[in-house]
Amino acid sequence: MLLDPMRLGITGPVWLDPLREHLPVGVALPSTYSFPLVGQLAAELMRRGHEVTVFCGSYTVSSTEFFEGGKLRVWVVPLRVQRAPYDFYARERQLLRPLMRESGCDLIHAHWTYEFAASAQDSGLPVLVTAHDSPFAILRHFFLGAGRAVWTARALLAMKVIRQARYLTSVSPYCLEHIQRTLRPRSKSWVVANGIDEAWSEFGKGKKKLVEKEGDKSGTFRATTVLEGFSRRKNGQKALRAWAGVVMKNPDSRLTMLGTGYEDSGAGAWAREQGLAANVRFLGRKPQAEIQRILAEETDVLFHPSREESFGMAPLEAMALGVPVVGGRNAGGVAYVVGNAGLLVDVENIDEMAGALLSLARDPGMRMELGNNGRERAGKEFSFQRMVDHYESVYANISRDAGVAQDLSK
Repeated sequence: MLLDPMRLGITGPVWLDPLREHLPVGVALPSTYSFPLVGQLAAELMRRGHEVTVFCGSYTVSSTEFFEGGKLRVWVVPLRVQRAPYDFYARERQLLRPLMRESGCDLIHAHWTYEFAASAQDSGLPVLVTAHDSPFAILRHFFLGAGRAVWTARALLAMKVIRQARYLTSVSPYCLEHIQRTLRPRSKSWVVANGIDEAWSEFGKGKKKLVEKEGDKSGTFRATTVLEGFSRRKNGQKALRAWAGVVMKNPDSRLTMLGTGYEDSGAGAWAREQGLAANVRFLGRKPQAEIQRILAEETDVLFHPSREESFGMAPLEAMALGVPVVGGRNAGGVAYVVGNAGLLVDVENIDEMAGALLSLARDPGMRMELGNNGRERAGKEFSFQRMVDHYESVYANISRDAGVAQDLSK
């Protein structure tokens, strides 16, 4: 632990599963609007001796719910399924604000720059805002589509949050540079890259030993995509067109598409209409453990065609498992994450994407080399413990600032 124990608030899309062991046995936790890494961060901060209060939201509860155990407190507020962005999440912020203000937290760490960060700023407590995306980078992908109104409202709220922030971290140099260029924040700012737990690497090593012992008898080239949204930003349509080119030249190839929008009735229906569904299975959204298993046991290459990512957790997860990546060289933070662990291509160029996949299909040695590079890079540059160390360092910086402010107010 890099600093004395603090009373920390964590807010944002929080996955509660890592926190179950700190709560009474048999407690039924609601399903939350979540991102796995934020819940894992909360759990690790508790392991390091901090008291943690989680403020999160759920679409399945009708009133605020509270859970407590040891050094952990969890508040879950109801979220509206529709129309919340159009009043800048006024009802959600009204519920969260007093909970935060009265929590006794020394600092609230807010993830993303939208409703949860705005609520934390409303509380009057010291706030660290972590930008997991640059709002206007996302808005440009939706500006001419069906999501225009929602993302315009979210971007306007994020603009206010970022300009009011005193302390800001971002998950990649690309993301921070884009925010600084478009929104001109006045905050103290740091890059704190997302981290991956070493358990991913150990899981991948176990699979590698099994293959070395028994041999991979399938002979099939297997690629996987992990994308959220069958949208212009995630570039699923061009990915399917590129995959058709792979199958044409290497018929013994199989693609698995994971994530919201990539169900058989979603992207699958579009692909069949276009004649692009050959050798593709559309599995849609799956639990984290199932994604990990598919990447480790049924994937030779992660195909990541996204046009823009602030960081790129799916490439990092694949890298930790020893799976090479095909991703965009100009796709935001993807190149920063992937480095020497894959082939970087122009994701607007269907032939270039197909060519990179075919190169890896035909060269198992290259796949192994890039996979080994990825496992090493994930453990060295993007370890989970390193991420938490960096956050603790930022907390200490903010704590010192707050102490100075208190001295000056006496």
